[in-house]
Amino acid sequence: MPVRRILIVDDDPQMRAMLALVVGLASIDATTAPDADAALAAVEAEVPDAVLIDVRLTGRDGFALAAELRARHPALRLILMSGDVTADAMGEQARIAAMHFLPKPFEPAALLSLLGGC
Repeated sequence: MPVRRILIVDDDPQMRAMLALVVGLASIDATTAPDADAALAAVEAEVPDAVLIDVRLTGRDGFALAAELRARHPALRLILMSGDVTADAMGEQARIAAMHFLPKPFEPAALLSLLGGC
């Protein structure tokens, strides 16, 4: 089922804005959050179809956020992204059952493909 609403979590304001623009051009409603606490509050206010999470966040990292989101909303679609793709990162992704992992940098088409097919 295609994604209609997504939460984008990244501590880089330019990355958040760029990603929101990309998904917006594909008619996907984007909400953004700069950190884990803001993301949790946003999800509690309105559960999106998917959450795109940068692994390296200020404060609690993306893995911790994804694990908490998975515990609170088991069916929520999670996509992790990072410029540091390591075996440890992939193992952590599997542990929290994130649906996808996008290595940075990625082409907008790669993200949109995941969102259309999530």
